[in-house]
Amino acid sequence: MTEIPHMYGVLHGLHELYFLAPDRPVEMGLSADLRRELLALPRGTKVGIESTPDIDFPIYTKEGSFTLDDSTTGYWRRVEEFCTLHDLEVVFLDDMELLTAAAKKQVKSQKLTQELLDGYDDDADFWRLRRASYEAEIDSRIIHEILRERKIAENIKLLRPDVVIIGKGHGDLFATSKRVRTQLGLEILRYDSERIPDDDEPITFETSISQVEKTDRRLLIRAFHGVKDGRISPKRTPAYIGVFQTAGVYTPEEGVFEVYPDQSGQFSGTISDTFGDATFSGAITGETVQFDKRYIPERAKETAIGRTLQYTGQMKGDAYIGNYEAGMGYGNFILVPYSENMNTKEFLDRSIQEI
Repeated sequence: MTEIPHMYGVLHGLHELYFLAPDRPVEMGLSADLRRELLALPRGTKVGIESTPDIDFPIYTKEGSFTLDDSTTGYWRRVEEFCTLHDLEVVFLDDMELLTAAAKKQVKSQKLTQELLDGYDDDADFWRLRRASYEAEIDSRIIHEILRERKIAENIKLLRPDVVIIGKGHGDLFATSKRVRTQLGLEILRYDSERIPDDDEPITFETSISQVEKTDRRLLIRAFHGVKDGRISPKRTPAYIGVFQTAGVYTPEEGVFEVYPDQSGQFSGTISDTFGDATFSGAITGETVQFDKRYIPERAKETAIGRTLQYTGQMKGDAYIGNYEAGMGYGNFILVPYSENMNTKEFLDRSIQEI
C-alpha cells in the first residue's frame, strides 16, 4: 500500500442552476482554507494535482475540435501557479488520453441527443438514438471516473507526492471506501474535503465526509452492467427481472430492475435498480402481481422518488405487464421470472414493444 500523507478533496468546478435556462459554469479559485494549508508547507514539498501539463490542448473529433471546460481547467492552472509561486514542486497525476476519450464519448452522447431533438423517423429510430446516447454517456462516465481514477492512483504510486489535491468526488470516495482504497493500493493518512457552500458563503473544509460518492459509484457500475449485460448485479441470481418505463423518459437499460425476495415466505424483500435499492412487499400469483416499493434513502440516489411506488400487473403470455404510480408520477412495467439461460439483452429489447 502506498501512503498519502495528506489529501485534499477540492471543489474545482460548479454550475449555477437557472430556472428554464442552461446551467452556467462557475469559475472557481483556491479556497482560503486551501491557500493557508499550502502556504504552511515547507519549500520543495511535492504536491500532486488532478491535472496534466497539456490540459488546455484541443481535442479533435470528426465534427471538429474543442477544449475541456475552462471552469475546471482554469482551476487547476491556478493551483499550479500558486504552488509554483510559493516554491512547491508540482507533479501531474491525470492522464490526457483518458480525459480525451471521456470527452469524445460525452460529445457523442450530446450529438445523438441533438439528433433526437431535431426529429426522428419512428419509434424504432427514437429508441435507437435514445439508447445509443445513454450508452455513450455511461461509457464517458466509466472512463472519466473509474479508469482515470486508476491512472491517478498509478501516478501517485509512481511520483510519491507529499500532498495530493484532487476533485472532491474522487477524494470523498477514496476517504469513505476502504474497498476502493484497497483496489487502488492507497492509504490516506489525513483527508480534508471542501464543503459545497450555501449562497455566498465561503468554501471551507467539512467536519464529516458524505457517503454520497460511495452510493453514486455503486450505481454507476450498475448502469454499466445494465448497458453491457442487461443486468443490475450479474454475480447475483434474482427471482424476477423487470423493466419500468415512463413515456420514453428511461431507456430499458435505465429501467431494468431485479427482484430478490427474502426468506419470509411472503412476496417481500429488496429490489435493485440503477436508482438504488428498495424494499418491497405485496403478492404474486399465476395471474397477477401487486407490490409496494420504497427506496432506502442511504442506498439510493438523492433524486430517487421518496414516496411509495405502487405496482399492479397481470399475466399476459409469459410476463406480468402493468403500471406503477407514486402520487402524480406513473409509468408501465414488465416483469418475468429470471432464469440463468435467458438472454437479458433481448428481454430489454422486448420491453420496448410490450410496455
